[in-house]
Amino acid sequence: MVKQITSTSKTAGPKPKRQYNRVTDAKRSELLAKIEEGVNLYRAAKQCGVKFQNARLILRVYKKEGRPYGIPLNLRRLVGEFRKNPEKVRKRLANCPERLSQILRVTSIQSPGLPFAAES
Repeated sequence: MVKQITSTSKTAGPKPKRQYNRVTDAKRSELLAKIEEGVNLYRAAKQCGVKFQNARLILRVYKKEGRPYGIPLNLRRLVGEFRKNPEKVRKRLANCPERLSQILRVTSIQSPGLPFAAES
């Protein structure tokens, strides 16, 4: 005799979407200031109310790209394209100078000169 195995889930319907909380630019700069003061990354994250994994990523981006703030969601795709092929994006955004200036501002920031920015 063969048993038929059926899978049953505890909840009916699709899973609810996970809600993400963005780290504000103020919290990012507060976190980086605490790290500059010499506070341990784990403690600085806890004091600022930021998850440790997010704090690690913020610090890594700051060291690598020199930007202490996040890229706005509406510009992320364009910034990625601009880094790969800047001329193509410049041509595409020739009639939208304010959008192009936002992308240039985000991509032009480099090493701010804090003590831990030079480490890699």
